[in-house]
Amino acid sequence: MSHDAYDRSVLRNQIDIVRRAAAAREKLEQEIVSEWEGETSAARREADAAIAGAREKADRESATLRHEHVSTKQKAEADAAATRTKLDTERAKLDATIKRTWENDDRQLREDAQFDEGSSKEVFKDRRNEPGKILQRSEKELAGTAEQLAEADSRSLSFLAGC
Repeated sequence: MSHDAYDRSVLRNQIDIVRRAAAAREKLEQEIVSEWEGETSAARREADAAIAGAREKADRESATLRHEHVSTKQKAEADAAATRTKLDTERAKLDATIKRTWENDDRQLREDAQFDEGSSKEVFKDRRNEPGKILQRSEKELAGTAEQLAEADSRSLSFLAGC
């Protein structure tokens, strides 16, 4: 092996080329790392900004919906109270009408019962007196019949006496 194959200047040139390539490679690696870090931090900033914007929007919408819910709930409660009041008033009127109708019907039924009771007493009173009246009539009729028989007997006796 000869020393010519290992020429120092050639080797130095080759080492310089390798060193420059290594320096270029290191520079490129550092550029890649710094570019990656820059892109990553920019993406992170954009993501954080988007998340913050989304949170703000969600908070605004939530507050709006909460406000709408409260106002809707208050309106529903007011409507329910008004309806309850209206129904209570109608119930009171209906109760009064039912009570008035019941009192009128009850009074009418009592009057009818009293009238029926009075009428039945009158009828029974008249019927109690009826046998006595019938007896008097029958006695009058019998007395009239007895007179007619006595008169017919006296005529038949006078006719027989005249014959």
